[in-house]
Amino acid sequence: MTDWDCDAYGPEGRAVGALCFFAGSGGRTCASLEECRSKMTAERRWVWQQIQDGAARGDPDMVFLAGEFTGPEQLLGGAAEGEGGDERSSQ
Repeated sequence: MTDWDCDAYGPEGRAVGALCFFAGSGGRTCASLEECRSKMTAERRWVWQQIQDGAARGDPDMVFLAGEFTGPEQLLGGAAEGEGGDERSSQ
């Protein structure tokens, strides 16, 4: 499969040429949907940890973000609260 929605941008992103969170406009770095999901899961975890670390240091912006996002799966196009996990349906 060579045509899928980026796990971060979804179908809305593809409609405007945003095919890959990790590539420039119109390109892809991921070879498959599975690789895309794996890389985005790792990126979400990294961003989540940055938020948690900043909140622990008392950074007011990070404290706010830590209150808004209850888990990494909510970041960067992940599932909205109550939808569960990083899983998106294939398009």
